[in-house]
Order: sequence, then structure tokens, then C-alpha cells
Amino acid sequence: MRDGLDKFCSLEINVEELAATYPSCACEQAEPLAGSPGRVMPKEVLRLFLTSPSHLKVKKPADLIKRKFKAADLVRAYRVGLSVVRLDHALEDELIYTARKLHEIQVNANGDKGGLVGAVDFPVEAVRACSASHVPMCVHETPLDRTDTSGYLRPSHGDVVNSMSGMSDEEQKASREVIYNQIIKQGAVKDIEDVNDFDMSIFIPRAAM
Repeated sequence: MRDGLDKFCSLEINVEELAATYPSCACEQAEPLAGSPGRVMPKEVLRLFLTSPSHLKVKKPADLIKRKFKAADLVRAYRVGLSVVRLDHALEDELIYTARKLHEIQVNANGDKGGLVGAVDFPVEAVRACSASHVPMCVHETPLDRTDTSGYLRPSHGDVVNSMSGMSDEEQKASREVIYNQIIKQGAVKDIEDVNDFDMSIFIPRAAM
């Protein structure tokens, strides 16, 4: 099972393959890596960073007040994994490092329109549980950016992934809508100024300044 998760940690991600090999979130029981906080436990809070233009296309300051998070933003959980930060374990330095990495990626690809626009914080139960007629998601510990001296620069990184292979597009969409609504109900979509564990304003798109 550890080998399956190690693919996530090395960015060789195939959610369909993982779900087929370890159905029903069996891979969540893999032995944790040394240097990570361990398996993602019940009641943990996760953060999805929202970026421009991936979640919201920012061309001017007024765009920042537009709707940032949609059900379609969960599609990555069915393909390559939805990256999250485990807030119960992440220190301020790790949050800033993660934000800076995401900012750099978006700026390099999109110039002035690239940057961070907010975050979604939600309990792990919002994705791990849903009605019997829909398919829940798994949450794995997948620390990133290993160093030779200090372990991981992003030890609290995790991935949200689908738990069943072979689903049709319609089945995925139906489950995705249910899980999205649970995230909205149980969690919080935050604007830049609502994120209070570090200063996110330095990472907004230049187009919004």
C-alpha cells in the first residue's frame, strides 16, 4: 500500500489506478512516512488553496469578490489528486512556503493574472462520508519537497482522491455535487482577508492590485 501512496509523493499520480488497486480507501491504512504527521485522522481540518486562473480568473481588482469555488474544482480528485494542507499540523512557515510555491507556478504560467485568491477550509468528514447512493473520497498523507536534512518542506501536504474506479462521468458528477455541498455546509470559503494564519495578501495576482 505504501508504494501506491509513494506515487503521489513523487507526483506520479493516477487516481483511477490507485482506486482500482486499493478500493474503498484501503490505501489510507498504509504505513506513514517518517517525517510526516502520519495518517489523516478523523476531525482534521483541510485547506484547499484557491488560485487564479485555476479557480477564478482575475483580470482586475473587482474580480476578487466573484465566486471562487465550484463543484467542478473537485475534478482533480478523480484524475491526479486534489492537493490540500492539513491545518492541524501545518505551521505558519509551511503555509507560507506552500502559498509561495503555488504563487510562483501561477505567475510563471499566467503573468499578472496568476496568484492566490482565497482558500477553502473544511473537515475531512466532508469528503470521506456521503449517502450510500454516492461515492465518498479518500484523504491520504502525501508529504512533498523532501530535503536531505530536515525531512519535508511540506510535511502536512495531503491528497483528496476518489475511492472507486470505473465510474462514469455522470456518476462522478453526481457524487462530486454531493461532496461539494457538504464542503460548503461544513466548511468555509475564505477571501484573502479572511485567512488569518498568515498574510495571504502578498500572493494575490498583480492584476488585482
